[in-house]
This record gives sequence, structure tokens and C-alpha cells, in this order.
Amino acid sequence: MKTVKVTPDNIISIIDVDFDDFHDLQKAVGGHFETVSTKTLYETFKMPMIMLVDEDGIMKQKEVNRLGSYFYDADRHGWPILGDVVFAITAGEDIEAPSDAEALKIFLKMNFSYLKEE
Repeated sequence: MKTVKVTPDNIISIIDVDFDDFHDLQKAVGGHFETVSTKTLYETFKMPMIMLVDEDGIMKQKEVNRLGSYFYDADRHGWPILGDVVFAITAGEDIEAPSDAEALKIFLKMNFSYLKEE
């Protein structure tokens, strides 16, 4: 299933991830992942959008992810998102790919001009 990934250097891409395979999700994020759900994400996308992030980003000394930190409201509490961000949708207790990864990528690029493709 296709989804969107954003790196700390503001590279946005569409990646293929098997959301039914825990190890594939870990590989996409770059380690053990946690889900991040915020009011900002919900209000921006008008759906239960979440971010999958490396839960050990601080210990691994990963770089700050500007987009992830924005959606995490880091400016209010001071805790940034570190490392890659992978977008997903919650469906009950399941995690699924967004229905249209290409449209999500276009939306993000239009609203966050610092994002770029490789």
C-alpha cells in the first residue's frame, strides 16, 4: 500500500508499505515506531490521520523533522519529532494507508512549500 514519507531534510516521497507487517512499518520509519495523533493532524486533514515516528529518535540522535514537529505542536510544548515521518490513517485499532497517497503528497507540498522531492 502506498503512503507518504517525509524526512528531516524535507524530502517528501511516496513509499510502498505493508501495513499488515509490523517489520515493514519499522523499516519505513527507521526503527521501533509509535503513533502520533494530534488535533492539528485531525483539523488539517478532516480525518483520523496519524504519523508513525521512531520512538527512539532522541536516543539515536536523529535530526528534527520540521513537518512532523509542526503536526505534533512542538512549538507549544518544546518536544520535536525526530527522524522520518510516515503518514497513516486509523481505522478502529488498525493502521491503514491513506486512500490516495498522491493526493496527500500534493496537498502537503501545496501547503508546506519547504517540502521537496528528490
